[in-house]
Amino acid sequence: MVAAGVLLAACSAEPAAQRSTLTSTGGLQGGSGRNGSATDDTADASLALEELSTAALSQQIISVPGLIADASKPAVTGLGPWITVREGGAAGYADLGRATLTDLSGDGHAEAVVGLVAGAGQPGTGLVVLGPGEGAPRLVGDSAFYASFGFAARGTVESGELVVRHNVGAGWEPPCCYSGEVTRRYRVAEDRLIETSPAFEVGNLVAKGFTVDHFYALINARNYEGAYALMTTVERERTKASLWPTIWSGGSQISVNILSTPRADGLFPFRLLIAGDDGGVQAWQGGVGLVYNPKLHSWLIDLLSLQPENL
Repeated sequence: MVAAGVLLAACSAEPAAQRSTLTSTGGLQGGSGRNGSATDDTADASLALEELSTAALSQQIISVPGLIADASKPAVTGLGPWITVREGGAAGYADLGRATLTDLSGDGHAEAVVGLVAGAGQPGTGLVVLGPGEGAPRLVGDSAFYASFGFAARGTVESGELVVRHNVGAGWEPPCCYSGEVTRRYRVAEDRLIETSPAFEVGNLVAKGFTVDHFYALINARNYEGAYALMTTVERERTKASLWPTIWSGGSQISVNILSTPRADGLFPFRLLIAGDDGGVQAWQGGVGLVYNPKLHSWLIDLLSLQPENL
């Protein structure tokens, strides 16, 4: 029998004998039907998914119930149509060239994971998960899932699970380098996406340098309250942060250079330049220890070390 439905896929890692094929009538055909029986379609009546064109995939995704294709959006080379999830609101160009075909339900039949992006080379806006349906793919997951995507959302498949990641930050970071990343893991069960473990958040290591630079930019602007917020309570007390307005009053310009040479003490290295009101410049070798605070979505300075270069 022909397994009902159509799935999107750019590639498949299955052996040749098990690769899914798209029949001439538009159905997904695998090595066996849903009940494990062999399919009876001939090879001449089917077309390997790997051979489908982007145009064909585009026609499949616009027929999915629950997805709205917006023909008014300009076409983008290498991407499918702009689609919006009717319930949930996720929207973007379908990145069909990177669609993944994999079994997320454990029933021996594949689902398709299709990323959504804001444009060519632009951050991800979410993703859609599709399963076999009657005459067209069906949308897997509820509105809560499709409303949950954060900035630069993207999905991968790892160890048979859908892994969704997005970036988070404190609000001051450049778009390239948000301070943290949230990860959630899912499997498919009865047309729903079920989280297999609690979501967790970790710091983005690239953002450490931006945190140090932002910290001293705040001090240079005499925004001490903002700078305090980037330190742990213990380090504020240790460095006598309450005295900063007096300590920094003699500097007319403060700038930071992030260094690439590791320090022996393991602290994050930087060089601090302080231009005085008298025209002189002081140079300091600095190092910071940083800890990530998921509640604030921010790295915090937990240890600050400064040594003048002329000593």
